[in-house]
Amino acid sequence: MSEEYILVFDIGTGSTKATLITVDGKIIASTTSEYGLSHPYPGWAEQDPEDWWKAVVTTTRNILKQSKIPLENIVGISFDAQMINVIPVDKEGKPLRPSIIWMDTRAGEESKELEEKVSIILMVSAGLLPMISAKDVPPRILWLKKHEPQVFGKTYKFLDCKDYLIYKLTGKYVTDWTCAFLTGMLHVRDKEWCEEFLEYLGITVDQLPEPLKTIDVVGTLTDDAAKLLNLPKEIPVVCGAGDLPATALGSGAIGNGEAHVYIGTSSWIGVHLKPEMYTLDPDTGMGTIFSGNPEKLLLTGEMENSGNCYRWFRDELGYKEVEKAKKAGKDPYYVLDHEASKIPPGSDKLIFLPWMLGERAPLQDHTVRGGFINLSLRHTRAHMVRAVLEGVAYHLRWIVDCIEKLGFKIEWLNACGGGAQSPVWMQILADIIGKEIRRVHAPLDAPSLGTAMIVGVGLKLYKDFETAAKKLIKVKEVFVPNENNKEVYEKLYGCFKKIYVRLEDVFYELNEKEGEI
Repeated sequence: MSEEYILVFDIGTGSTKATLITVDGKIIASTTSEYGLSHPYPGWAEQDPEDWWKAVVTTTRNILKQSKIPLENIVGISFDAQMINVIPVDKEGKPLRPSIIWMDTRAGEESKELEEKVSIILMVSAGLLPMISAKDVPPRILWLKKHEPQVFGKTYKFLDCKDYLIYKLTGKYVTDWTCAFLTGMLHVRDKEWCEEFLEYLGITVDQLPEPLKTIDVVGTLTDDAAKLLNLPKEIPVVCGAGDLPATALGSGAIGNGEAHVYIGTSSWIGVHLKPEMYTLDPDTGMGTIFSGNPEKLLLTGEMENSGNCYRWFRDELGYKEVEKAKKAGKDPYYVLDHEASKIPPGSDKLIFLPWMLGERAPLQDHTVRGGFINLSLRHTRAHMVRAVLEGVAYHLRWIVDCIEKLGFKIEWLNACGGGAQSPVWMQILADIIGKEIRRVHAPLDAPSLGTAMIVGVGLKLYKDFETAAKKLIKVKEVFVPNENNKEVYEKLYGCFKKIYVRLEDVFYELNEKEGEI
């Protein structure tokens, strides 16, 4: 019998990765295409949706050339993608302006307006997720209405990243529950857009894509898409999911109560739950969203900056390590990790604050910023490297503690994302959180493997997600907490949380204008 393949696309902020996966879970080939990010004004973050589409075309052609598989053996296509974007398009599906992406904070005034005029309690009781910060979709729609009325008036549909790409493939305007719910405009119970809330924003249900299950088949390729991608037009396109829910599936922690930690540009903790266990904690910004598995929910707490912090250190302060890595033919992060491993746990009481672009949970504070606390003349750059890794781990511990206070006990966490490749970071995480950290076999491919699971279940290639996970995901290594490090980390973790309380007002005074990042 001929091998069958699933083609998936992971649409990130800096690049798109196409991956070809067999139904048995073997990764045959992958390729990436990078694109830019624009900051035309302070606090703005935009991308051209056509750059995403060009990346899909480029990576598809490259992966077909690289793998040389029979095209008729590709049984399905889907996406996972960055979420909480706003793309206004006209009746021909053409973007009317660049996409306002997830990290954009221009809608500060509009978020305050929503907070004053729309009751969070009523939103929660109505089954909506209160997404009314400067980084959320409803304030951005109000911003367009107020500041770009010509664009607002011509908008036929408001789309997210994945929605736009599915339209380019199939000609259909759809979204999925995972992306739709995070707009704050979709009812958790009936999975329909909330007309009453839309009226306040000045838009209608007709201006939004149809919400579908992640596993629903949207259609097949249009003639134009098939020609551009060099693919048979009969290939079914499955709706797919946002990057976080897809990664949660790809972590392999998909059973009820099972948890995972993702460390990439941003980070999060996720726990899969039964659908009746809907939870929302407005004080911490943590709660359940839709899982990539339509039969479950996903309790999440997200931190905005993790790998971002490590990259910043590499680029701005790690020049010696970068040069050393070049000479040795190694990854700079490998050298930085080695330097961090020389420093004792706790970094001799040096604490790094990883809040370099505001935070979402459990702080919900766009004004908070990063820094090194208790820096002294005895500290070296190696201390600073380890402190960065520990600072991210302290914040993730904070999220874990908040989840457990909500009544959900975490026994262990599967780890994925680029940060999971670092044994040093994984051991620090295990020591600070106090839980086993179980690194999966392909941590960088978790989003793609999760999306492949969605395609497989949607096309009935797998009986269910549990069957898919057994085929596609394996745990490679387990990191056990070192009890000898518990005392020092407990003390510094307590100080880490106190620092925010003491400096909260200072951060607000320095950064109260939403756009000043």
